[in-house]
Amino acid sequence: MLILNWYDDERFVPPSPEQRATARRSLELDASAKVAVIVGNCSDVKNHRLAIDAIASLDPPARPVLLHLGDEQADAERQRARQLGLEPWMRFLGVQDDIVPALHAADLYLMPSRYEGLGIAAVEALGTGLRAVLTDVPGLRDLSVLGEGIVLSDLTVDHFAEAITRELDRPYARFEGTTRAARVQETFGAKRGVDEFVALYRHRCR
Repeated sequence: MLILNWYDDERFVPPSPEQRATARRSLELDASAKVAVIVGNCSDVKNHRLAIDAIASLDPPARPVLLHLGDEQADAERQRARQLGLEPWMRFLGVQDDIVPALHAADLYLMPSRYEGLGIAAVEALGTGLRAVLTDVPGLRDLSVLGEGIVLSDLTVDHFAEAITRELDRPYARFEGTTRAARVQETFGAKRGVDEFVALYRHRCR
């Protein structure tokens, strides 16, 4: 029996307009800015350089601000951003006790991993209603079952950049995000996971 992992569906929820505005103010983001967010450590597997290079490949007016949350490694990604002249578009926020405000402030979630287990960080982001550009790899490919709003890209800069541009051209819609979050909760919610474990144990213990 396959039991999918789950996320905290009481914490990772779509923002109200007021929460979204507050999150943007706290991060000093203009209300009209296009904002992408990436969460995770900077290991080679997470492949954050793909996202940085993809954003650098876009014309400056089309580039989103990229919020980078997570443990950095040897300053490599900051150096890459400086090398590409991306400093005005990068916000390295480090490890955060609470990533929800950054998710609420964003328009798009990016996960350019080479592979994943399930990609709980992506599930959490989707739970807040965000659209997502993910690489078409094991562990992320499975999230396509959630339907519209999830784009799978190959591991090339051009394709990842094209996906970012296409998704950012879509206006942020709270109703759409709420609908997506409901699908995420139905598939990956905590109650569903616990209920399936309880049913499994009851079946095995009979």
